[in-house]
Amino acid sequence: MNYKKSISAVLTMAMALVAVAPAMAMTRNGEIKSVDPSAKPVLSGIQNIEGQQKLVANFCVTLNKFNGTLAQRLTQKSTTLQTKRTETQNKLVQNRQTREQKMRTMQETGQAKRMKNYDLLSEHAKTDETKTAITEFKDAAEVAINVRKEAVAKANANFQVAMDQTLSERKVLIDEMILEYKAMVEKAKQDAATACQGENPDINAIKVALQTDLKDAKTWYQDEKKELEQVKVDLEAVRATHKADIKKAMDDFRITMLTLKADLKAVFMAQKDALKPVATATSETE
Repeated sequence: MNYKKSISAVLTMAMALVAVAPAMAMTRNGEIKSVDPSAKPVLSGIQNIEGQQKLVANFCVTLNKFNGTLAQRLTQKSTTLQTKRTETQNKLVQNRQTREQKMRTMQETGQAKRMKNYDLLSEHAKTDETKTAITEFKDAAEVAINVRKEAVAKANANFQVAMDQTLSERKVLIDEMILEYKAMVEKAKQDAATACQGENPDINAIKVALQTDLKDAKTWYQDEKKELEQVKVDLEAVRATHKADIKKAMDDFRITMLTLKADLKAVFMAQKDALKPVATATSETE
C-alpha cells in the first residue's frame, strides 16, 4: 500500500473510532463497556450529574488516546515514505550507472569489431583507388559514429534532467499535500480536545464536529491527488521526447552509413572490373 492509500486508510480508521467513541464508558474495574445514549438514567440529582461527568471524562480520555494513536500512525507513515524515497533514489542512481557502464562496454566492443572489419576491407583492396576509398570510408564512418554518440549522450542527459525536475516537482507537491492534510487533522484534534475541556461539553456535538472535520480533510486530500495525474502526463511526455531523440540519432546514423557503404561497394565493383583478365581475340585461320 502506498502512502496516499495509507492516508485514506488512517482517515477511515479515525472516523470509525470517532463514531464509536461516545458509546464507550469506563466501568469501576477499568473495563470499557457499551453505553446506550437513549437509555433513561436511573439516577437523579447529584448521582446523575456525577455519572454524566464520568461519561464525559471517559470520552475525553478515549479521544486523547485516539489523537495520540493517529499522530503516531501519521509519523510512521511519514518515516516509511522517506525510507521508500531514499530506496527509490538509490535504485535510480544505480540503474543509471548500470546503463552507462553497459553503454561503455558496447562502445568498446563495437570499436574493436569495427577495427577488425576495416582490416578485412584493407586486405581486399588491390588498387590505389580502393585503398583510398577504404581510408575515406573509415574516416567518414568514425565521424558518423561520434555524431551518433554525442546525439545519444545529449538525449540521455536531457532526459535525466527533465525526469529529475519532474520528479522533484512531484515530491514538492506531495509534501505540500501531506503538510496541509496533517495541519487539517491536527486542527480537528485540537478543536475536539479544547471542546472536551470546556464547561459542560456536548459529547455528541464534539463527535459530529470531529467527524465532519476529518471527512473534509479526506475529501480535500483526495481532490488534491488529482493534480498528480498531470505529473504522470508530464513524465510520459519526457519519455516520449527521449525516445524520439534516440530514434532520430539512430535513423540519421543508419542513413549516413547506407550511403557510405553504397559508395564503397561501387569502388569495389570498379576494382573487380579493372582486374578482370583481358580476353585475346582468335584469328579466323586457327
